[in-house]
Amino acid sequence: MSFKVISTLNFGSFPGKILFSAGYTYEEVCQELKKQKTLGWLTAFQDCKYLAQPDVAGFSSKRILTNKGKEYEFCFVFLRDVFNFSDRNHIVLSHEVIHICTHHLSPMFDIAKENEAFAYTHTHILTQCYKVIRDARKKKK
Repeated sequence: MSFKVISTLNFGSFPGKILFSAGYTYEEVCQELKKQKTLGWLTAFQDCKYLAQPDVAGFSSKRILTNKGKEYEFCFVFLRDVFNFSDRNHIVLSHEVIHICTHHLSPMFDIAKENEAFAYTHTHILTQCYKVIRDARKKKK
């Protein structure tokens, strides 16, 4: 059995949030963000539309929007398919989390030299993803 999920995650020891979705279409994520009236998140996600091609298993992206001279950061991990714990799902999720770690952490430190912080952040994000997916599965049972 597989479940669609959408949730916000964090980077653990580092500041920032991630919008994580699995199984939702690009349009469904936009609808959900409109419904929740999270216009900054919606604007940033709409800027990722070109990444949400039908043949793409998922994408990660970091967008920075400026409003009244202040910068706001928006990070996304988007998985096209529902997460059913197949090998492919695990591979795609880990792949996209590596990308979001790279996007987010590389401006803070040299990720090639400080790879332990990178690895812990990757593990922290994956742990949150699995918790969100498992919690959704429990609610459906």
